[in-house]
Amino acid sequence: MTDATFASSAGAVPSFVTDAEASHAGAIAQIQCEALDDTLAAAGVQGRTDPEAVKNAWSSTLSRPSASGYGTMVAIGEAGVVGYVSFFPVPGETDTFEIGDLQVHSDFRHQGHGSRLLQAATDLNQNSKRVEVWLTPTDETSIRFFQGAGFAPAGKKRQLDVPSGNLEQHLWYTTLK
Repeated sequence: MTDATFASSAGAVPSFVTDAEASHAGAIAQIQCEALDDTLAAAGVQGRTDPEAVKNAWSSTLSRPSASGYGTMVAIGEAGVVGYVSFFPVPGETDTFEIGDLQVHSDFRHQGHGSRLLQAATDLNQNSKRVEVWLTPTDETSIRFFQGAGFAPAGKKRQLDVPSGNLEQHLWYTTLK
């Protein structure tokens, strides 16, 4: 297990990042569904996520060992799981990893949890020279966060099929030392 402990922004309750476990599936699903529903609405795509299906998928994923280079970590705060990050190696690239998703519950943003999650993922991928993430152009919160962390647009776009349409995403990246 990988743990990183930091003082919370309030200073009284320690916050930390740790490997996600199957017991975290419900909290991760809640955070992911909230964020995805907001992203879809901002992009003008109708529909809502199914929290139970997302919880079951996370439970299944977190119940088995991760392949090399793949991982999910959670930020733990006063209220329990307040955020998560998932990451994996980019196929065909030996020195690049991708942030599959990084979300912090809306009630706990601007407290350093996202930065701690990103740093933990980067620390675990210390041999990588590049980090990538796909962002929806209407997700201003994520764009501001990743831009503040040194990411920039890579000039690539993709379309994701979602139940009621398509969702456009843009690739962002940063280089590491």
